[in-house]
Amino acid sequence: MSGYGFSKLVAEHVTRTYHEEFGVKYVIVRPFNACGPGELPGEYVGYAHVIPDLIKKTVEGQYPLEILGSGKQTRSYTYVDDVADGILHVTERIENEDFRKSCALLGT
Repeated sequence: MSGYGFSKLVAEHVTRTYHEEFGVKYVIVRPFNACGPGELPGEYVGYAHVIPDLIKKTVEGQYPLEILGSGKQTRSYTYVDDVADGILHVTERIENEDFRKSCALLGT
């Protein structure tokens, strides 16, 4: 649906192709909405990460808070350390699969 999403899909196909042609081992994980230290709010709409953007607006005293979209959107966030732990967990146990299959193989 977007150039960004399409580029990720192409990278997965390239990864599988390298495995098929050259035997390169791989695991594909798809983390999303990670949050944690070091995130910056960003200067332009659409480039800002939601959590640091809202923190910046709150600290600056913006009231009411400007929220992109209707305000009815929902997201689930994962702390960056948990994302890193999950990636390590999968890469230590699974080979030549993607995350969805890895979860099924690990029983999670």
